[in-house]
Amino acid sequence: MNVALLYLSHLGYGGWLSYTVHMQRAFEQAGHNTKLFKIGNNTESKERPYGYGVNYRNISRETLEDVYDAADIVIITALGKKLYDVLPLLKAQTILVVHDHTEITPELLEHIDRFKIVAIRDAPNKLINSKGVPSVFIQHPYSAPLYTGPAKRQGAVSISRLDFDKRTTMICQANEKVVLRRRVRIYGEPGNLWARAMKGKGFDWKPYWFGRFERSFSAMQEILHSANYCIDLSIIKGDGGGSQYSFLEAWDAKTALVVHRKWLETKGELVEGRDCYAVESAEELADFLKHDHESSIIVENAYNLLKKHQGKDVVKKFMEIS
Repeated sequence: MNVALLYLSHLGYGGWLSYTVHMQRAFEQAGHNTKLFKIGNNTESKERPYGYGVNYRNISRETLEDVYDAADIVIITALGKKLYDVLPLLKAQTILVVHDHTEITPELLEHIDRFKIVAIRDAPNKLINSKGVPSVFIQHPYSAPLYTGPAKRQGAVSISRLDFDKRTTMICQANEKVVLRRRVRIYGEPGNLWARAMKGKGFDWKPYWFGRFERSFSAMQEILHSANYCIDLSIIKGDGGGSQYSFLEAWDAKTALVVHRKWLETKGELVEGRDCYAVESAEELADFLKHDHESSIIVENAYNLLKKHQGKDVVKKFMEIS
């Protein structure tokens, strides 16, 4: 079957990108001919690198119809506000993946009846339903290749983007309270607004930042295999409980996950002390970092959660609603 994935965003990092990569891999591994497209000013015949071994092709708004003509299924893996002008050009019954209930904006609601909505976590799915929008919960797929590199573990890392909702400032504040070898090594893309806000406050986060990393599975896993703990303090209002790609990547690397306790207030996959640790302040995180923890059971329990995200099962659910 021919599957077209439309990435309707200009963002080149983060969960939207990761989701699209794993969707492409999942459908390909299930035996489907899967192509990834982005909207550009011109339609191009050549493919460009998207990251993580996946390529995409730019198409113009005028030739979007050609994608529908060649595909049996069209799935929008991400939709950014800057590309809302494309909405009227999308055909009825196109599958639209929503990563966060806040993506259901008034502008999108004007077109929502034409789409089949998929939510990637149960909490946002319920919130989307509460807005009168029918949606289906399908867990995000995880289809990373086996990592065969070394695992020399020390301390903790963070691999999320640097931003307000990731509580990066809290991680930096915890770092100020611990010795150098115990500090969280922060990797990822700094959010522009967050970076400007930190500069305005005179807060120096760069001593804790180890830079961006290559968009490849090996680079990601090399970072995670260098640490005992992965710190992700994400909080999304009205969301939580479930997983994000930084969680899945940590589970795969058998690196113990530390989340914000507020994330666990919504019932979902994760339970503190069973498959993750949890903190809710810079002081509590600093105290956690100052000590070594026996994490073998937590790591193994978390690794087993990956079974819920097998690509073949996710593909089957998409096929059922297409």
